[in-house]
Amino acid sequence: MIRMNRTDPAVGASDRLHDEVEDDPAYKERNIIRDILSRKDRDRSEEKALASEQSKSAKEDLEPAAVSDEEPPPPPPEEEMEQESEDKGPGAKESKRTPKKERRKVRTRFFVIMLQTLTSLFTFKRWLIFLIAASSVPIIAALILGSVMSGEEMFQSLEIQKMLMRDIFLLVTYVWTAGIVLAFSAAGTVSGFIAKEAKDHTLLILVSKPIRRIEILFGKFSAYMVNMLALEALAMVITSYLMVYLSGMDLSLWGELMMMIPYLLVFVVIMVTIFGAIPMALSASSSSPGRIMLGMAGLATFMYFGFLFIRQILGTYYEDYWLYSIDLGYHLGNIYTYLLSTFDLHPGYFFQMAMAIFSGVYDFDTMPIDEDQNIMMQMNTNDFFTQQQSIIVWVAIPLALIVIAIIRLQKRNID
Repeated sequence: MIRMNRTDPAVGASDRLHDEVEDDPAYKERNIIRDILSRKDRDRSEEKALASEQSKSAKEDLEPAAVSDEEPPPPPPEEEMEQESEDKGPGAKESKRTPKKERRKVRTRFFVIMLQTLTSLFTFKRWLIFLIAASSVPIIAALILGSVMSGEEMFQSLEIQKMLMRDIFLLVTYVWTAGIVLAFSAAGTVSGFIAKEAKDHTLLILVSKPIRRIEILFGKFSAYMVNMLALEALAMVITSYLMVYLSGMDLSLWGELMMMIPYLLVFVVIMVTIFGAIPMALSASSSSPGRIMLGMAGLATFMYFGFLFIRQILGTYYEDYWLYSIDLGYHLGNIYTYLLSTFDLHPGYFFQMAMAIFSGVYDFDTMPIDEDQNIMMQMNTNDFFTQQQSIIVWVAIPLALIVIAIIRLQKRNID
């Protein structure tokens, strides 16, 4: 074995070279960088290993929680204290604000739908058609009244003209302006809310948005209510003026009729709700606006004229078999006369005779006459039902129909 001596010139040269390299600053810097990089690599590998272990443990913790229905164990006292402190902090305020934010979102969606529907309803063509239809019968009645009054001295008295014009205006409002015209207009408007949009596949776009179906229903129905009340108020103002002007009466009577309109709008609200709820319930389950309008036309005709013939034909059987209990026209007339008496709008004998024919509210057999003045007095009413009971009947019907519309719309498949 050959032993190398330290004093060997070759070995000494290599050692001196090694010492010189180690003393070199660049060499030391490279070693430091190499050490730092190796440490970083070790740290990364350790972090990856730790992350994989944590993910595995998290999966193991989640799987039993998804399978088992048992409640998690209560937190230790320290954690409970932390949770209580967090509940008292800003997080609790946010949780309390959450219902308010949700209600604000609901109101926003409701008003958006309502305003969009109002924009589509507030059109000149739609309003013009309604006003022409609402004014047609009052114009005819005013022309007939003017021709009758022109040759009769008894109609020259301002008091007689006032009583007669009030009666005709109240009757026209009941049967036509807030009656048949309103029924047809409501059917044409409301039937397109659900049925037409479902037929045109535009309802699917609304439902696909973050909007509840009940919000769609009430938003559109509220827009219909606002639109129809505005139309009815404008129609009564126009028809009252046309009736006074075309009949040739004193124009001061127009002021008398205008004072009645705010009170008559209470009855209009009831009628708008009734005639809107019926096609709304039908529209929620049908996709044919034409059928809905046809059904509303038949219902309105039956309400005002159906039992008119039944009362005349059946006579005493109408009372003996309690047919008045299902006579919707009687209940409606009972509500109307109740509102008139409540607002001190006492109609004359012409209105009473007409209502006895159309609704059966007044009794034809009792027509008291003042022998001194030779004029008819107030007719007695047929108290089959109290006026409050008739109100309950006509309030319950639209409410039930709106509930039916909500249920049917919720269950309806929209594609």
